[in-house]
Amino acid sequence: IRTVVKHAHELIVQIANDQTDREKIENATPLSVFNRTEKTCVDLKTENSIFMWFELFIEILIRMKHTETSRKELVDICKINYEGNHIQLDIIEEFDRTYTPSKAIEWYTRACCIYKILNKALRIKDLDILFAFRFLITDIFTQLKQEQQRFLRDDPIIIVYRGQAISMMELNRMKSSIDGFIATNTIGGDLQPILFEIEANTRLETKPFANISHLSYFRQEEEVLFILGTIFRINNIVYSQKQNIWIAKLVLCTENDDELKTVFDYMKNEIVEETDLISLGNLLWEIGEFGKSEKYYHRLLNMELPTNDVNIPRCYDGLGSIAKDKGDYENAFIRHKTALDIRLKTLSHNHCDIGNSYNCMGEVYRKKGDYDNALEYYYKALKIWLNTLGNDHRRVSWCYNNIGNVYENKNQYEQALFNYNIDLKICQKILPSGHPDLACTYNSIGNIYSKKGEYDLSFDNYEKALKIQLKSLPSSHQLIAETYENIGALYELTNKLDLALLNYNKAAQIFHSSLPLTHPDVIQIENFLRRVNDKLK
Repeated sequence: IRTVVKHAHELIVQIANDQTDREKIENATPLSVFNRTEKTCVDLKTENSIFMWFELFIEILIRMKHTETSRKELVDICKINYEGNHIQLDIIEEFDRTYTPSKAIEWYTRACCIYKILNKALRIKDLDILFAFRFLITDIFTQLKQEQQRFLRDDPIIIVYRGQAISMMELNRMKSSIDGFIATNTIGGDLQPILFEIEANTRLETKPFANISHLSYFRQEEEVLFILGTIFRINNIVYSQKQNIWIAKLVLCTENDDELKTVFDYMKNEIVEETDLISLGNLLWEIGEFGKSEKYYHRLLNMELPTNDVNIPRCYDGLGSIAKDKGDYENAFIRHKTALDIRLKTLSHNHCDIGNSYNCMGEVYRKKGDYDNALEYYYKALKIWLNTLGNDHRRVSWCYNNIGNVYENKNQYEQALFNYNIDLKICQKILPSGHPDLACTYNSIGNIYSKKGEYDLSFDNYEKALKIQLKSLPSSHQLIAETYENIGALYELTNKLDLALLNYNKAAQIFHSSLPLTHPDVIQIENFLRRVNDKLK
């Protein structure tokens, strides 16, 4: 209960005030705060990784080829959101009739449903709604990039101001993050007035920003627009008793300051020049958004594609990998077998993509405990990839890791370690030091040392893996859960049961948040928890 009133007019006033506060939140510039200090490294560095993956998502949207159906999709969503609101529906019809890429900023700055829906989607990271806005985001980005070239001046430093309301929680995070970073992305609750004083150097290499006064819907206003994902350093935050407002001094900075820059740049370079639904599905699969990922693979399959379109088997690859990660190995096998059959009919037998099918089939056989077939398919994939990609390639490293997994499952630890070390050597040569693939390799090596009874070496490798994962993966990612589970098992082996229970619980929390109760990983972690709890009795 928010309040108790005796008269109807008091209730109306309260509701009106609540609506005003709500609109202040929804119309505020979405923000995220990042801090590099060690005392808060777990939560905030994890959020840094969410920011990085969100940036990759936006990068894929910007590189997509957009069609007329893109606009229709957005218009339909807006009409559903504003059903019965005739004023906004008229504006939506106007948008549908008159929109052109040259009017993207004008429409974004207009105080209407387009602006509100997009800002809300950015604040709560609604990936489906942002996908519908893909053409508008791309057009805004393009316009800003063009205008940025005209923004250069003799005195490169400009000072701009932004007043808004932010939550007390967000304010406290900013106050504890002096010299940390703030990025235009997400906020919410208990409002505090704040004035951002932003110093920007127009000659820095940054994300696009520019004076948009001549492009804005409100031509009489002087306005500078920064594209989403722009990073600022927080220099100072003080409270003005005279003006009764918080004042935050920010400085625009280049992306070179971001501690995940090398990983982000590597992943960004891995994205093809012109992205598509496969690119989007693959990214969502990598961050563990299985439901959303499946939707985009199915969306592409439902299109009328030529029978020899290379994206058809790639969709089945993605769907098979999702089924495997969900523990549905029969469905995974069917999907990967479908992809392989298509490729064997349309490609040469030493084509790189056929190697991908063999590797995926090997994964399913390994998960099902059929180790001989798993090795057969892994070695087929390895042979193709060594011939087509060379020794130093990520896919080759994956294959060595997978082969090592089979030998580990067969209790042939020296052979497993041999393959894991080849994998590690390749990864260290071609990947940035904070890349999540390296964490997988460290985890694998840690497993072998644990089984050989070399617990210190095992813990060192698990610790390396966890450090990378907490920086580079979303906090609910299954790979992080697997590392916590490995660390828990190590503590259990060394009879440190309280620490074992702590890490098992962390793993269980993640597994339960992303997997069904029938998944093998969920069943296994629950068995581990029961066993340790019994030992502690």
